[in-house]
Amino acid sequence: MACDDINNVNWEALTTNTKAAANALGVLAHSLEGVPPRADTTPNLRARSKMLHNFRRWQVLADEAGNAETCSHGKQKPVA
Repeated sequence: MACDDINNVNWEALTTNTKAAANALGVLAHSLEGVPPRADTTPNLRARSKMLHNFRRWQVLADEAGNAETCSHGKQKPVA
């Protein structure tokens, strides 16, 4: 977001989420024993097309916004 920068980081939330992600990764890593490997991988074309659709939509929104940067709460941040 346009308002987000290093001066308004919620360090407590960042620390809590980092610890939660590390714990989830550890649990997942220890739970894969006995899971057979996948022989083939196939790209999910539906997901790829959805992502392309979203990128195109975001580009249109960015073009419509022009050079004005807005924050998540709708206030405009001056362009430097």
